[in-house]
Amino acid sequence: MSSNNRNRQDFKKRKPPKNFTRPNDVYITNKTDFGAQINKCIKILNSEVGEVFIHSIGNAINRAINLALKLEEDHSFKYEVNTSTINLVDDYFPEDDDDDFSIQKRLNSCIHIRIYRPYLLASEDDNKEEPEKLIKI
Repeated sequence: MSSNNRNRQDFKKRKPPKNFTRPNDVYITNKTDFGAQINKCIKILNSEVGEVFIHSIGNAINRAINLALKLEEDHSFKYEVNTSTINLVDDYFPEDDDDDFSIQKRLNSCIHIRIYRPYLLASEDDNKEEPEKLIKI
């Protein structure tokens, strides 16, 4: 199908798959309020879980990076970053009954950021009973 025919069709982007569904997985979009996203991450980080994984694709990657940097700056959390690529699919719907339905597959960049509380290793002098106790700071 030529690009001319695609211009005369309606298209809809399918939702990207959410491969991670743990309670501490947060998907970042440009539509959600930035302050609400920070508060959600802080709530998870202050829970027993103690770490949050934020995921973002495409244009929202900058927002995910800004969120991780803000949490590091304001709350001394640490982070680890991984990138990947995701397969996305767009559906093209014909305006005329004569045209065919079609799909377009494309790739998009993703970012996955693990944010966590740093721990210090207690020295043996500080705690003689448990020489390698972890201390949350």
